[in-house]
Amino acid sequence: MRNIQFADILKNKVEYWYELLHGSDQNYPVVQMREIARKAQFFRLFNSIIELRVRDDEITEVNYLLWSMLTQGYICCQVAAIRRMSEKQKNTPEKQVTSLRALIDDIKHFMVTYSDIKSEQIIMMYKTLEPDCNDELIAAIQNDPGEYRTYKDPKDLGNKFKVIVDELKECESVCEHMNKYIAHAATQDSRKNIKRLKYGDLYKAEKLIWNAYNSLRWLMFRDNYPINTSYSFDPIEYLDMPLVKKDEMEGVKQSMREIESEMTSWFSILDIA
Repeated sequence: MRNIQFADILKNKVEYWYELLHGSDQNYPVVQMREIARKAQFFRLFNSIIELRVRDDEITEVNYLLWSMLTQGYICCQVAAIRRMSEKQKNTPEKQVTSLRALIDDIKHFMVTYSDIKSEQIIMMYKTLEPDCNDELIAAIQNDPGEYRTYKDPKDLGNKFKVIVDELKECESVCEHMNKYIAHAATQDSRKNIKRLKYGDLYKAEKLIWNAYNSLRWLMFRDNYPINTSYSFDPIEYLDMPLVKKDEMEGVKQSMREIESEMTSWFSILDIA
């Protein structure tokens, strides 16, 4: 009876982990990680475009206002995503989160609870969920399971997880920036020892969190298939199109005047008498 019950428990767990690593829900780690990669790609592309404009021999103009807003939006989005993916699992069910770190915590807790489980069982069950199942790998595991055992005991597994978690800890400076400068109204004193975030710090964190993600996939499931981060359309197709055409400028100016006029109501005093 215990074996039957455990088989169901294991199946449900592996299916759950599979969903988090391959599903399409916007809250799943795989979707969050894909968006982190996409934004990193195109921000670096836009950076290179600005550099080309600045180095141009001809006198060219750069829309620094637009570029500044784009940069601020990028930083906020990326820092928030990395912060979400680094969040630890909560102890109480009603406060539990879906993140890369929470997934690691869940797998670790399960594997320690059922310490007699063999990692090749996880790999084989996981591979049966793949649309393009690697039959050769499953056959190899069945013939020589010891070769594919990624850990020997719970302590060994804990050491391997520690390596992945330590990678995520390297993202703490990004998480601190999120907490102190974006998400919360921190005091000046609490910000004194927080290092201001630089592009290099953010790029390092983006790379580290992807390393941790790929390491988890390989450790638990021998899954090293590249994650598709491409768009279903050509995202640079219209980069050479002007934001506003010359014959549209009068309409744009009129829109700006209307916006400014409407926003003057923001500065009025509330009727609280």
